[in-house]
Amino acid sequence: MTLADQQAARTHLSLALLALEAGQHEVARTHLSRSLELRPEDAEARLVQARFEVQNNRPTQALSALDARDLYHPDRRSDPAAAFCRAQVLVRCGQQDVAIELLEQLVGEYECDPRPRQMLAAVCMQQGRREDATGHLEVALRLDPDNAAVRDALVEILADRDPQRAVKVLLGDRRDRQVPSTMLRAARLCHSAGRLRDAEEQYRALLDLVDEDAAVWFEAGRVARDLGDLPLAAERLERAVTLTNGRDVEALVELARAQMLDARFTQARQTWRRVRRPRPNDPRPWAAAAVLAAVADEARLAHRATRGLADRADEALRRQLVAEFSALVDGAAHIAEIDAVTDGAPSRSAPQEVSLEALLDHAVNVLRKHEQAHPHRADTHYHLGVCLHRLGQTTESEASVRQALQINPRYADAKRLSEVQAGQRAAA
Repeated sequence: MTLADQQAARTHLSLALLALEAGQHEVARTHLSRSLELRPEDAEARLVQARFEVQNNRPTQALSALDARDLYHPDRRSDPAAAFCRAQVLVRCGQQDVAIELLEQLVGEYECDPRPRQMLAAVCMQQGRREDATGHLEVALRLDPDNAAVRDALVEILADRDPQRAVKVLLGDRRDRQVPSTMLRAARLCHSAGRLRDAEEQYRALLDLVDEDAAVWFEAGRVARDLGDLPLAAERLERAVTLTNGRDVEALVELARAQMLDARFTQARQTWRRVRRPRPNDPRPWAAAAVLAAVADEARLAHRATRGLADRADEALRRQLVAEFSALVDGAAHIAEIDAVTDGAPSRSAPQEVSLEALLDHAVNVLRKHEQAHPHRADTHYHLGVCLHRLGQTTESEASVRQALQINPRYADAKRLSEVQAGQRAAA
């Protein structure tokens, strides 16, 4: 081959690379073919050919290009670029076991290179080996702390089963801690991990940056509610409702619940009516209306709401909803009024009398299940404590109230109940 041909092959390869980077695949193909015609043994051209075929979703042809490279240059089989490309192609070809063997070899040979670890993690995830994938990603992140893709993949794996570790990884040495998307993810992870104060700090900072995002206001309202800060929860949920022009029904539901928790029964009634307009068959507004009417001793309204509830929910769901909302209204006298709401109401089944103690027992069962599912929620512990207190189960009630105050030491209602219980202990 003449020097002129060598130079021409080199020029075509350079043009192919430029076209490939620009996404001009047909131009890249033309120049690459011309380069290989002039110099079929060119190792770099064969590697570019393999990458070209991978980009065009032809892994079998890419493997052929790498085999041709190895045939011309058997002494260069272990070159890192070629080896990494072969591993990628093997995965694309479905030869995962062969790819894993090659990648494990590369991990041993290039201990400071995060790339084989990343690729191994991807293969392990495809095979359902989450623990192995986690280990590889953790090592890759130590090798390359600024690799956002590795960090995000590790957070994604950890989010469901170990949110505490996920938070630690997400808030590690990142330059984008103040990026809204990162702050939102951190806030959600903190909330699911039970780190409510950390979640509150994240949401508070985030709301200063994204004042017009209804979803963020909604989530921040739920965190404030779980912390027991009901006025703040209502304020945030009202903002979420305003931003959606009242179209977000679930924001209205959460707002109504927060208002009931805060004993703002008049406002809660108005909010539940707003829920009922777009969803006339939703049983929740009817159950809430029945409970609130019982609280206000409005027998006719309670009767009408009870009939509406009976038309929209079976007996089990009625019991569940009434127990849930009766726990919100906070007061033995209020709960006592609900006897007429549950099964004493007109329904498709025969009416039965339900005692206050039975209703409280049912509320305790519902709250215990919720406590198991959401152990980080201060309001659940508090309302369980209220029901247990009214059943005379003082020791268990005090334990639930203490848990609520451990999560949120500023929970005003829990503090008041704790003081009442302390006074009762002193007087006994």
